[in-house]
Parts: sequence; structure tokens; C-alpha cells
Amino acid sequence: MAGVRHSSEILMELEDGTQDLIALCKPVLPGLRIKDRESYGVLYLQCFIANEIVSYLILNRIADDENEAVEMLQKLHESGIFLQMVPGQHFQNKYLLFQLNMGHEIVRSLGRLEMCSGNEKEQTFKYVLLNTHDTCVGMSDWLEKKGGFIGGYDFQYFRVMATERKVGFRVGWFEDEVSLKAKGYFDSDEILMVDYMKSKCTIVVSLTTSKRKLYFRVQDDTRKFVLWHRILQKFARIPCAKYVLEKSGVGHVLSDKEFTLLLTHCEIVKVKMGTVISGKGLNIIGKGMIGVFATGENKTMKFFCHRPENSIIGCSVDLNKGFAWKALEDCLLLSVHPKKFKQLTSKQPRIMQKIEQLYNEAILTCLKSNPIFRELSESNRARLKLILKLRKYEKNEMIYRQGVKGASIYILLKGAVVESHYYMNTQKESLIREFSPGETFGEICILHPGSTRECSALSTADSLVLELEAEDLRAFFQYSGLNMAQLISPYLIQVVQRSNIPFLSHFTFKKLRELIKRSQLEYYDEKEVVYSKGDKADRFYLALSGSLAVEDGKNVWPSIYFGEKALALHNYRRQETVICQVSTCLLTIDRDTFKHLYGIGTAELATAEIQISERNCEIRSILYHPKGIQIFETYLDGEGGKYFITAWKEMKAFRMFATPIDLNVKRRNEIQQKAEDLLKRCFSEDRKECTIKKSLLTEIQKEVELKEAHAATFVRAELHLMDIMSRTYLEGFKRSMPFFNFLKMIKSSLLMDVREIQLKMLVCGSRSKVFSRS
Repeated sequence: MAGVRHSSEILMELEDGTQDLIALCKPVLPGLRIKDRESYGVLYLQCFIANEIVSYLILNRIADDENEAVEMLQKLHESGIFLQMVPGQHFQNKYLLFQLNMGHEIVRSLGRLEMCSGNEKEQTFKYVLLNTHDTCVGMSDWLEKKGGFIGGYDFQYFRVMATERKVGFRVGWFEDEVSLKAKGYFDSDEILMVDYMKSKCTIVVSLTTSKRKLYFRVQDDTRKFVLWHRILQKFARIPCAKYVLEKSGVGHVLSDKEFTLLLTHCEIVKVKMGTVISGKGLNIIGKGMIGVFATGENKTMKFFCHRPENSIIGCSVDLNKGFAWKALEDCLLLSVHPKKFKQLTSKQPRIMQKIEQLYNEAILTCLKSNPIFRELSESNRARLKLILKLRKYEKNEMIYRQGVKGASIYILLKGAVVESHYYMNTQKESLIREFSPGETFGEICILHPGSTRECSALSTADSLVLELEAEDLRAFFQYSGLNMAQLISPYLIQVVQRSNIPFLSHFTFKKLRELIKRSQLEYYDEKEVVYSKGDKADRFYLALSGSLAVEDGKNVWPSIYFGEKALALHNYRRQETVICQVSTCLLTIDRDTFKHLYGIGTAELATAEIQISERNCEIRSILYHPKGIQIFETYLDGEGGKYFITAWKEMKAFRMFATPIDLNVKRRNEIQQKAEDLLKRCFSEDRKECTIKKSLLTEIQKEVELKEAHAATFVRAELHLMDIMSRTYLEGFKRSMPFFNFLKMIKSSLLMDVREIQLKMLVCGSRSKVFSRS
């Protein structure tokens, strides 16, 4: 089969290494059927039959013959992955019982056991690889098949078998679990249509090669029935009208009587590629792809998004001015002719009312109340509705699995969904969260399409879910001219709040929203370098998804945020190289944004800079901190440098006094007088402490003498004095006890801020009630 490695390839690579065992385990372990079995009056728990897995490898063409299959399985037995139930027993192609060693490191890392069928007394488990979707390969169990013309049902053992075809599969039924000779089979490309009787858990398959229908019954096992039906349905040449109508969501809102009545008016209609579809009547996509196109003034059509199978198009539920529907390929529609539809809705108006309520009111109300999309205008919400896919999930049906790559986010419209995480170290699954209608899950894929799911999502009741693909969302942004960061700002704000970043703890919601507006989203591939050691730094990073490592890629980055020293230190260079271990999405904030939000020259900015840089803080941060400048001034007084800080304070005071723009004549005269007085006090010839450059002093004197003094007259001198204090006194001050106590005070206030944040998170719930990073 496509994607399955042949045993000869695997065995050639088998030497001494974990990777070789992993390569062997991946095609073999999904074929195990594990359950409690009795042999010679003894009950053996959680085991499988040796010759059953041998036949699985041969039938799926993973092994060419019995010898090759046994050789592969013996390797797993010798490595401790398979354990014998009877001491001294070797692996042979016989009715022997073995157990899968779930404590083995490889077995624990690759996947887990999941119940695939059975009741509480007799449960059957299969091994599921964590990085793959449910597939038909490996599906095997007892089903009942209707036999001949008698009409009775007999137990048969069904298997999915490999074929020469690159696409598709073969379903065969056998007398028992270990038989290699099929009693009958059909190929997936022979499937004409797949119908079903849900109440009886019966699947009805019509084949192109025979007029006779095949009936398969799954007793008391809804999950197995759904899995088999869903896979077989994908290969049907003609869609089942009942299935299409039900999967569109209509069956969720109509009564059985209304559903049956509507179904009698439906027919399958062929539509050729390029056909523009009328918005009249009722049309549901049964097979193929329909494109939504934005229509221009000159009747030009620009592609907007696509509508997948089981989507309603046209009708009043999907009308949107300025858009048209066109077949992107040959399609099959489940259609109700406009005249029939009009007659039906006039006699049964409740049918149309319920459909409109679901597709218009329910979806738009859901978008309006959703934190991500509630900021959109009504017209943009109507456009967004066009790209949403309404999905129907049965009870206990998997929506997505942990470990697979995702490209969609979901909004629960009706029903119930839970999210869970499987922990490898304990081999236990933990419930993370239960979702209620209107809530979003899996939304990390908005930020990073293709990122790996951290959790699994399961429908715990018959549910309607709105799916939004990242590709369609990008088309929506492009068409509407919206910024993605602005749209998902509520999510990003909550991520910032949950990250416990101390120097952002005082930001109000309004300030955080401005922060998000000014920030950027950056995407990195696996093994891509975020920055290298020695790079000039000017931004701070917050990880939204992915994983990061330092230097050699072995040391995992310990925090969700990093690079913050670049916000507090000018001319700072990175002290390490940061590499992405997997595809990663980062929110970045540059130094200018950080200063703008705190306010340049404010005590709050100075405090944040000292919190970030600590003993490496710059002179500017100390001078602009109210307590810092007091301690520094006392220190300079003892070191004979009080002149510098006194002069600097006077120049700063002059700059603040002369800054206002609306200056009248009186104010200008006052500024001029203050400049002359400041020049005499700080730069007179008898001030021996004055070490200002002669050229700089000459410029200042010239401006003052020409009566042109202004707010920036002493700025260069102010910076020059800061440079002198930094070079001459700063390092000595940082080694002093007053500075040590000052830092201790800053840290203690920081700890109080963190405790306050943690207390709020504890009271409000550390995990968002709206967002989950799956």
C-alpha cells in the first residue's frame, strides 16, 4: 500500500539502534488486536495472537511470505517489545499468545492503546500511532455479513488488505482471525454508493461490478460503525443523499418526519466544471469543490474561497451580495428544484425556518459573541460566514488527534467537545478542558498553520462544529483589508497576561491592546535561528507556539519569553544563539514600542529597565528613577563628583521648562534668562570641575548670546555629562552597598507584582475560558 514500507527495506536497515526498531514498529504495531484471551482454561490479559499478526503483515504486503513476517516479529520479540505469555516460548507462526510491552521506551514514545470495539466485558484495543490520523489500514474485526439469498447474517472476520493500486484498498472477509484465504472481497474503486441504516448499525454497499448489495452489520458498536462508514463513503462514486443531507447539519435541526420529507424532494444533479450555480432552490455539495467568487463592477470574478463537500450553497442561507458560486471541478449536488422547494416550504414553512435559523441566526450570533470575531463589522461577519465549514460529528468521533499537524481552528456551534492530553511518561490521558457552544478550540493554527496539535479533541455528543481553515482566513484578511494581529488581539492579550511577564504586569487592557497593535508576528521553521550570539539586539520575543533551544539545540529554552534585555540596554548584543526545535510562532516587541508605551523619560520606564537589566542597568535608568538618583547623588557627593549630577539636574529642569510649543514673548524671555543663568552657574571659568568639550561649550555660548536659547540648547551637554558619570563613577556605584539595597528594593517590588498576578490567575482561572493552545 502507498506509504507502507516493505519488510525487505526495513530488515536491511536493522542493526543496533533505536531508529531501526522504530522503523520496524511503525508498520507492525497498528496491526495488533489486543484483548483478554483464554487458552487451556487460563485467562491471559491484554494479549495478541502470533499467527494473526503474521497474516496481517502478509495480507497488507508488509512482508512477502511467512518466513519474512516471522523474521520481522522475532526481532521485536528479541528486543523486548513483544513479551511471551508462557515462559520459554519463542515467536512462531502458531496460535501463541504474546503481549505488547507498553513499558518499552519505543512503544511509549510512538503511540498508545485505544479501545476499538467491544463491550465492558470483552474489549478489543488497537495501537494508534500519535502522529497519524485514523486510517483504513489496520482496520480489522468481526462484523456480520448478510449471506446469499437466504438473508441471514453470519459472523465474518473483516480485514483491509493491500492491493497493487496506488490509491484505494481492498476489503476482504475471512472465516477467522488467522486465515489467509478470503471468502470474498471488494475493491474501493468498485464502490458505487454507500447507504446506511443507523438504527441497526448496518452499512449497505452498492458495487459497480454487481447489482446485488452487500450488507454489513456492526452490533452494539456505534464507534466502529461510524469509522467503517466514513472511510467507505469517501470512495463512493455517487454520494448517498441521506448522508449528504445529514452531514450538512440539516439533520441536526429537523425532526425525523421533516428530514424524511425533505429527502424525498432531493435528487443528485451533475454539474460540470466552470458552471455558475444559481442561488435558487436548495443545493448541497455531495462530491467535488465549489468556489466562491467576488464579483466586480464589470462582471469580473475573483476567487475568494472554496466550499467543501456537504456545504449548503445558494438558497437564502448562503446569499451574500457581490458573490457568486462556480464549480471548480465536475461536481455532484444534492439539489431540490426551485419549484419543488417553493412548494415544500409553503406547505412546511418550519423546514425553511429551521434551516435559516441554523445557517443565519445561529452562526452569525455565534460569531458575534466569540471573542476573536466579535470586533468584526456585520458585513465582514457575513463574508466570514462564507468561508466557514459546518461539520457534523457523531458522539465519540475524533475531531483532531494529538501529534498531528493542524491547519484549521474550530468553533463549537451545538453539542459538546472535550480536549485531552496524553502524557507519555505516565501513559495516561488527562482531560484538559470541556467546551461549550460558542467557544473556540485549536486556534493556535490561526497563528501557525501546520503546527503540531498538543491535545486531542473529541465530540462527546452529536455536535455541529464550524471549521475555519487558515488558507481561507488569509483570503478573508486580504479581501477585507484587516490585520490578523488586531483580529486575534483578545487571544494575544490573554497569552501576554498568562505569561506572567513582570515588566508588563501594570499594563491596562487598553495599553495591552496598543502593545499588540504595534507588535509583529514572526514565523520560523524547524532548526531556523532566531538570533545568533553577538547579534545587535533591539527586540523582545514571546513564544506563541513551538519549542526553542539554546546554542547547540540540546538545552531547551526555559521560559516562554526571552530577549528582554534588548528593551533596556542600548548597543546590547545577544549572549547566546537561539534555535527553533520545531516550527515556531513568535510575537515580537521592539524597543521603540516598549519606550513609547511606558513613556520616554518616565519613572515607570526607568523602573522597568532596572527590573530587566538589574546590575547591568545603564546610567539613564538610574538618573530617571526617583529613588535611584537620590542614592547616586549621595554616592557622588562622597566621591567628589556632585558637580556633574547637579549640573545635569539643572539642564534637565531647563529642558522640561522650555519644552512647551505655545510660547509667547514673555515665556521666551524667561527661557532666555534661565539659559543665561544656567550658563554662568555651570560653565563659568572658575568651575574647575567643568570638563565639557570646548567646541560644545562654544556652541552653547553662541546660542545664548544671540538670544536663541531653546529646549535643546543644553541637550548635548546633558548627554555629555551622563557619559562622564557613566565612565567615571557608575561601576564603583554598582559595587556599593547603597546600590545593592536599591536593587533589592526593586526586586522586592517585582516579587509583589508577580504574586499579585499569580493571585489574579488563581482567582480567575489560569487557563482561558475562551482559548486553548492546541
